[in-house]
Amino acid sequence: VLEIIPRSLDYSKLLFKLNSLAQNSGVEIENFKPKDKSSTSNGAPMNTTQNEASGQQTQNQTNFFEEADFDIQLRGGFSQTLMFLDQVSRLKRIINVNSLNISFQGAAENRVLASGTTMLSTVAVFRTYKFIE
Repeated sequence: VLEIIPRSLDYSKLLFKLNSLAQNSGVEIENFKPKDKSSTSNGAPMNTTQNEASGQQTQNQTNFFEEADFDIQLRGGFSQTLMFLDQVSRLKRIINVNSLNISFQGAAENRVLASGTTMLSTVAVFRTYKFIE
């Protein structure tokens, strides 16, 4: 169970694993940013919803686990991006994709590489979990 929902939100280990998957998939992680933590409650279950105006949300705590969101930005081709997302879905640790925005990167004349791959920029919000003892 602790492989699926570990006891800590060790972002350095998570980033190392995601970077390895990105390299294997042929995409580059351009940005990785944990979201700001919301204020916590006094021992009772905490539910925090997304604030539409500020875009800040990040933690939702129940009696057993705590949710934590992080932003990630990728650069690569469409197939490579899908391969990366597929590999993330196969990790033992639970990581959900909450939002995903894929767009063309750069000027039109610079989008297509010699290999024929069209470069895309992908911005996503991922959610992972931490076990609470």
